[in-house]
Amino acid sequence: MCAACREIPSMDMPRWTEWAACKNPAYDPDWWWPEKAEPDERATIAVAVCRTCKVRDLCLDYAIQHREVHGIWGALMPAARNALAASRRRRAV
Repeated sequence: MCAACREIPSMDMPRWTEWAACKNPAYDPDWWWPEKAEPDERATIAVAVCRTCKVRDLCLDYAIQHREVHGIWGALMPAARNALAASRRRRAV
């Protein structure tokens, strides 16, 4: 979720974030930070935006590599990201 990247100082932002669909000012960055583990209407919209994003895979990989525990990244909520990361670790062994 690169709406989250709006909060990262620009010098620390990965270059791919420039092309993230969620950086569109028409979208509320709060959509990518749901308060509950289950997606609400705003989070569902955020996930839909992510699914159209050209840098979705980079965003998801970033979140997994940096162990992001909050927010929607690469169209995945934290629980789904954790499951994917665990699956990737098992395959790597």
